[in-house]
Formats: sequence, structure tokens, C-alpha cells
Amino acid sequence: MLLLCAVSILIISADLFVFACFLSVFLFYITKQALDNNADIELHWQADGVWTIKQNNTLHSAELCESSVVTRFITILNFKLANSSRRSIIIFKDNVREEDFRRLRVRIKVEGIKPVAHDTLAG
Repeated sequence: MLLLCAVSILIISADLFVFACFLSVFLFYITKQALDNNADIELHWQADGVWTIKQNNTLHSAELCESSVVTRFITILNFKLANSSRRSIIIFKDNVREEDFRRLRVRIKVEGIKPVAHDTLAG
């Protein structure tokens, strides 16, 4: 009986290990994709609260969504573009100059993250 319990614990442990491995690979892939999508992006904030995103020599006018997250180590900026599509940009503290990261955090805290109107269905 004791042997049966030990074997079942090993099987459960092996299943959890395999699950943890798959989860780790998945999270790594998602993070890598997000960072690859952020390559060569320029963000410009304008005094009227409108942001301009420049990628591949293409400019997009955007509004910062309230779902954005700002911390000391990572900033996740969620934007609603002028064409109603959405764009997220992940900025790690060590991906940009320290002063630029600080200025970005201060700008967002001072200006605040204003709610962007969501699409609704008429009833």
C-alpha cells in the first residue's frame, strides 16, 4: 500500500513538472513576442494628452488606456489607436535610459491615465 502511494505521488509530481515546463516555455514565448513587437518604437507625448507611436516610419495617433500599468521595474502601456485598434507596449526599466524611464513614469503619474470610451452595443 505504501508503495502504491509513493508511486502515485511520483506520477502526480511528474505531471506537475511537465505542466510547469510547458507553462514556462509558453510564458517565455509570449514575453519574447511582445518584446519583438516593441522593437524600434518611438513614443511621443503631446501636451493635449495624445500620444504618437512611431514604428517602421509609420505614425499612429493614440490615447493611453486606463488598463495601463506603471511600476518601478516595468511599464505596460495600453493604447487605443485612432483607427480603434489597440496596441500594448511593454517597457522594462533596463530597456531604456534610466532618466527616460523615470520621466515616463512621472509624466503618466502627473497627467494620470484617463479612461478611454469603450465600444458598447446599443440595446
